[in-house]
Amino acid sequence: MRFWATNRALPVVTGTWLVTLVLVAPFGSALVPTPNVLGGTALALPAAVLIPLLCSGSVAYLLSRAPRDWEANAVRPVRVYDSAFLVALGGLYGVLCLALHVTDLQPTAVIAARNALGFTGLALLVSRFSTAASAATVPTLYAVAAMVLGDRGRSWWAWPVSDVFSVRALGLAVLLFVLGVVAHAWLPGWLRRRQVAR
Repeated sequence: MRFWATNRALPVVTGTWLVTLVLVAPFGSALVPTPNVLGGTALALPAAVLIPLLCSGSVAYLLSRAPRDWEANAVRPVRVYDSAFLVALGGLYGVLCLALHVTDLQPTAVIAARNALGFTGLALLVSRFSTAASAATVPTLYAVAAMVLGDRGRSWWAWPVSDVFSVRALGLAVLLFVLGVVAHAWLPGWLRRRQVAR
């Protein structure tokens, strides 16, 4: 257990999530102009949409530190430990963001929580079929696609840029997180090895 915690650099990952919370609190509502490839004026999205990419990036770093060959034969369920840690971290992050929202300290904090969970779930899913580098890259590319093609969050798949009150976007992000956690903890490792070998 101690080796797992040290190997995964859990303080670094936890610290990164807390730093994003500190960034969201004062800057979450700051508008970030993004190009609108569908025509018209540039879209202005709150920074809370993008800041959580640091969370999924830290999770990709956690995953990159996993000695997969060694862990494949480990007695302890280290991937279950990873998933339990991320569920606890995501839950704490969500509660703190909700507190920022209901106290009116930062109305967009719910967007940050939603996107942190969704991007992390996406990173976990990608890592089971590919590499940790892909797990860091895919959520970023997905966020960019949602910004420039997502029609201000009206498209169902563009949940990262949906407004703070979108129940559908929250549901999709939580679903991605749950699927990612389950895939990381219990999906057989041979699926990933087959994909990487191609």
